[in-house]
Amino acid sequence: MLHALHHQQESTHQCYMNLAQTANEQAMQAAAASPLMQTALDPEHQPWKVLVFSWEKKLFDNLYLSISHFAPFDRFMTIYCLFSAPILITLDADTAHSNLELSEEDTVVRCMRYQHPVPDNPLRFQSTLNVLGTEGFPQTPDPKGRCYYWEVYVGNKPGWTVGMAYASIPRVGSSRLGRNCTSWALELHEHQYHAWHGEQDVVLCQLSTEPHTIGIFYDPRHGILSFYNAGEMHLIHSFRAKFSEPLFPALNPHSCRDPSNQLPLRLRVANKVVSDGSKWQRASTLFGLFS
Repeated sequence: MLHALHHQQESTHQCYMNLAQTANEQAMQAAAASPLMQTALDPEHQPWKVLVFSWEKKLFDNLYLSISHFAPFDRFMTIYCLFSAPILITLDADTAHSNLELSEEDTVVRCMRYQHPVPDNPLRFQSTLNVLGTEGFPQTPDPKGRCYYWEVYVGNKPGWTVGMAYASIPRVGSSRLGRNCTSWALELHEHQYHAWHGEQDVVLCQLSTEPHTIGIFYDPRHGILSFYNAGEMHLIHSFRAKFSEPLFPALNPHSCRDPSNQLPLRLRVANKVVSDGSKWQRASTLFGLFS
């Protein structure tokens, strides 16, 4: 019986791989005729090409997505999210600590040396330099099984925390991202990367390449929250949990007392491809990781 089950799993996996390969080839052909639009993120960075998806998106929507092998599945789901509708994330000024300044239509946050006057608000963080996104992502999957992917440009900042949190995260006291049961976070502190949740600190090995952009992937159906070096789409760390509330993007730029850490954190539109000549290079490369 175990042999039969193993054979069935292998057959299912092979079926999935065939579907993925076919969809990849078809999407590459379809993308050649897809209209492209320029999206200028900010003057410091080149515009990204954003595909306007129609038929080729449906190819990925119809893929078989219930593979149990976590690592390749997680990577595939990241590709799937990159080919889904763009996610426009903005930051909620009502939650921002009084030492934080939001700019560029609430997509950029930086630490200020002095507090500035802000309205009294029970949603505002009082003891940590946190800010949440304006909208949360549901903890239960929608009928289409949608996943979510967004990015934060961290640049060369020597300290930052990026993650997701429930709206119920404390505003005073134990409100550091990942240091409670209501948030999950990736942190860079004193040249060391950490993954935090519920006071559990996972010290991460030295990364092969220092990330300048962090990709955050959230799959509510399978309870996956993953962090990537978005430049190379290398997995940094994954959490698996049964989320009980909507998850909100959460940022902390860390203190600006260190002059080298005065640069901001920037939210980025996630639905992008690398360049004109290789607009499907990322997809082909990632499919190759588990083909």
